[in-house]
Amino acid sequence: MSYEDIPPGIQSAEKVSATCRVTPERLRELAHAGLIPHYMIDGVPHFYSKEAREWVANHLMTRCDGAQSLNIIVAPPFPRAKDAPIALQSVPGLCEIAAQAEICGVYFLCEADEVVYVGQSINPSHRVREHRKDRKKFDRVFFLACPQSELDRVETEFILALEPALNGRTPTGGMVVPRISEPRPPHPQLVNRVKPRPISPAALDQRAKATAASVVAAAARKRKEAA
Repeated sequence: MSYEDIPPGIQSAEKVSATCRVTPERLRELAHAGLIPHYMIDGVPHFYSKEAREWVANHLMTRCDGAQSLNIIVAPPFPRAKDAPIALQSVPGLCEIAAQAEICGVYFLCEADEVVYVGQSINPSHRVREHRKDRKKFDRVFFLACPQSELDRVETEFILALEPALNGRTPTGGMVVPRISEPRPPHPQLVNRVKPRPISPAALDQRAKATAASVVAAAARKRKEAA
């Protein structure tokens, strides 16, 4: 990319925030999650105001005629996961591990047809390399993009549902999970859609609670059918 490729109107998150009606912190979070169009300059996301406004209008803004507001979240266009373990095949938005180091999310270390470790990182590719140095035994890695503010919540859902062998355990045998201080419902799974459609808040909450549990039920059902 040459200097001619740099749009003359790109601005910092603080300057674009007012026109998008989105806080600078949220803009940066969406950029690091690989969702909103942006330009990285020396590791700092910048935005073209028109692109940012259009993305917010298409994915974060919904007109409501007296009803409760809606929220749409779209996953980045990474390659869809192939040959995922049975326990992950029903997870929407699951991708092959992203080569881009700055895309944050929850990752799954797998061996054969088993999820052996669930982790989170704002730099998943680097974190996976660290696991290889630590001699964790796995042969495949899958990835679910997620905004940084929801990492603890989404990781916890999957750890409790899958109980991976390499994740830590408490002295009483329970799974070690991140401490979630804010009493908010679990974040909905990211969904890859060419044309997103509105989903009610109740449906989002129900999907978030059911998705992690459903992967275990789906695995048991497929194993039963295979037998």
